[in-house]
Amino acid sequence: MSEDQAKVAAKIAAIAGEIKGMTKDSTNPHFKYDYTSIQETIRVIAPLMAAHNLAFIPSIERVERQGDLTTVYGQFSLICGETGQSIAVPWAGEGKDNQDKGINKAIRAAQKYFLLITFLASADDEKEADGSPPSQDRPVTKRTPDTRPLGQPPQSPDLIAAVLRGRGGWVKTDAGFKRDMGDTAQPIRNDTRQHVQATLAMGLAFEGATEQDIAENAQALLSWLYGVKSTKELTEKEGKAIEYAWLAGDGQLNEYAKPEMDGCLKAMPPL
Repeated sequence: MSEDQAKVAAKIAAIAGEIKGMTKDSTNPHFKYDYTSIQETIRVIAPLMAAHNLAFIPSIERVERQGDLTTVYGQFSLICGETGQSIAVPWAGEGKDNQDKGINKAIRAAQKYFLLITFLASADDEKEADGSPPSQDRPVTKRTPDTRPLGQPPQSPDLIAAVLRGRGGWVKTDAGFKRDMGDTAQPIRNDTRQHVQATLAMGLAFEGATEQDIAENAQALLSWLYGVKSTKELTEKEGKAIEYAWLAGDGQLNEYAKPEMDGCLKAMPPL
């Protein structure tokens, strides 16, 4: 890294240390969970970037469309106002819309999570869903867009189980993965649990399905993956593993979720 690039990095670090007061200002009306909007993200971060003379410039390299889903690829550049030196980061965003707003949704979703991740921002100063203040010793957690390359085919049930258990904090032994709650296992947070519930509800829905059908499939999937009967029994790491695997940056399912969940249901032995 050059000296000028180091100045850009220093500005990023300074802004990250000054972010305060970010809230979950929006609510998903269908699945009843709160999230931080792009407007709230910009409200908090943009003034700090201006104060530190750090510019943000997006560029688009290509756009792909598949049905209602639009995927935009490009770069986000952070530019120092004093030296002109920049740091550019490749990005991809997805937006689902059956009219003409797919590109806009894809860019805004990618922009939001780029800013949140780059500046280590979150709304963890809010109260939990049960009204209690957040724990002061828990790690800061952030949502991210899909963690896998776009266009990758759905993975096999065995690989999905291995990846989710590994990311969920399970211990790998010669006989396979073993669930290890231990003294450091953090119970699932309320907001993470809401995201997991929404992910499973969307991914396991099918034409004509009742709430009971979806609930039974969710229980079967959780039992097969983690040996639990409900999202309440998950650890925070297990919940995040599900969220990162199947939830996209805009709060909707990514392209792998439905086929992979369906594959897991077909592969698992009957209860």
